[in-house]
Amino acid sequence: MTTPSLQTHPDPRTGPSQSLPAAAGSGQFTRVVLRLLPYLVVAAAIVALGLPMLEFPFGSDQAIFAEIGRVISGGGWPYTDAWDQKPPAIYLIYAVAIHGPLGVMRNVRAFDLAWTVMTALVLVDLGRRWWNLAAGAIAGLLFGGVYVTITGYWYSAQPDSFIALPIALALLLYEVATGEATPAGGRARWRGRCALAGAGILLGFAFQLRFIMVLIIPFLPWVELYAAPRGTRLRLWLARMLWLAAGFVLVQVVLLSYLALGGALGEFIAATRFASGYTRLGGPYAPEGLTTSKYLETLRLSFLLWALASCC
Repeated sequence: MTTPSLQTHPDPRTGPSQSLPAAAGSGQFTRVVLRLLPYLVVAAAIVALGLPMLEFPFGSDQAIFAEIGRVISGGGWPYTDAWDQKPPAIYLIYAVAIHGPLGVMRNVRAFDLAWTVMTALVLVDLGRRWWNLAAGAIAGLLFGGVYVTITGYWYSAQPDSFIALPIALALLLYEVATGEATPAGGRARWRGRCALAGAGILLGFAFQLRFIMVLIIPFLPWVELYAAPRGTRLRLWLARMLWLAAGFVLVQVVLLSYLALGGALGEFIAATRFASGYTRLGGPYAPEGLTTSKYLETLRLSFLLWALASCC
């Protein structure tokens, strides 16, 4: 008579199938971590380099933006309850940025640092899509590292710095759209159109930070058009512009309606007209006034310096 063994043996029907999911899950987690690691490294490096920004004081511009943001967050209106000549998007950003546990100045600086990190991460992903992940990581790190280390208190947290994120996100959505809008019909085409409209919304918001950026919009499809057959380029450009314009115009309608609701639309138009004359007066960089010829001369010099730097 044999005594049954008390040693347990794995059921051949279930033993292997229990270990495989654990191994697969561990491998998937490792792949996700490795995929995210460049993004995390870039973000951590920019935060470490940018921590001194939290001690930056306000310049006159930041103080004005913060005050108008405070008025807006308290239920007031730009251009009537608090006046400045900038487009409204910067005041809406500050209406959010001033809030937090660190005090007004540090809240704005922390917001600016976080905004810079997000912009850098978008650049990482754009670089990954256009070239490879290493190129994207280098681009994001260079952008964020240069901004937080050399911009200084006066030129940071300005419309020119905040505009980078919506433009970069618009480029990312455009990249997504070109992958979705190509198939004939179906949900993929509508996802592509929605992505284009979303890019237009972001560009519309960027326009209300700096009007001059509108000049780049017609050139967004440039690379795509170059790769398309010649006979289809105009039609493709018009199709892309249609959905970009839909999002762009939507933002303008919303912002102008917001200003009209508060009786601030007329003052906004007057402030914009004032700003054009104010800019034309020039400054230390153009003591004789900012004329068209002076602008073209500066542009030519800037292009020359850029070309020399590219060659080197």
